[in-house]
Amino acid sequence: MEMITKGSIVALKNKKKQYALEQEFKVPFSVANTGEKVLVVDANGEHVGRMSIDDLEISSGEKTQNDFIRPASIEIGGLSKEKLIKKIKDGLKIDNCFYNLCIASPAEDIVMDKNFTVLPEKKTVKLIYRTVADMGFTAERTKLSEIRDFIKTHYKSEFCDNETALWLRLIWDRITYNWVYITTKLNSKDLPPDNPYIFHFCGNYLYHEEVNKNFTCDLKTLFIFSE
Repeated sequence: MEMITKGSIVALKNKKKQYALEQEFKVPFSVANTGEKVLVVDANGEHVGRMSIDDLEISSGEKTQNDFIRPASIEIGGLSKEKLIKKIKDGLKIDNCFYNLCIASPAEDIVMDKNFTVLPEKKTVKLIYRTVADMGFTAERTKLSEIRDFIKTHYKSEFCDNETALWLRLIWDRITYNWVYITTKLNSKDLPPDNPYIFHFCGNYLYHEEVNKNFTCDLKTLFIFSE
């Protein structure tokens, strides 16, 4: 029997039930405790139900909050804004399973803004992944505003093309608990103009930028740039 650890990401062998639960909770499930029966919870720690180990598909090994596939490169471009948004709203079908994807209304509004540009032709871009710790921060939590100040000074030449976040959303059918931030070359609309607009993922959503001055990130929070 495979070892189950607290926080392991689980899926149900019954894919119809899996789909129904994901539509309700919008997030992956994790294991809260072990035993013949395991307590399955959503990303907020809310109770989903007790299920037999035999009913679960357990990801191999212990999972960290942002333990998901990070493509070294991604193909972007060649689609209009409207078609990109539609592809996200249409969701994904992988191995005969459907995954619902969402884009928050403010995020959709920024995509449709006249200053948000997309590439008419396809191109492949290389991606760079940096956690808050990778960028040299050592505090358990750091204000997002401080991270913004750092990246616009040190990594401005590596900001992603505006549409990168939308294409990544179409690759990652689900994201675990921690937020993932994707830089853009677009200026923020609600912050001083030298601040980049930064999308973020959480659950199955593509969200707009976070402008709360007191919002903080932990050391594992991931930021995405491009070469």
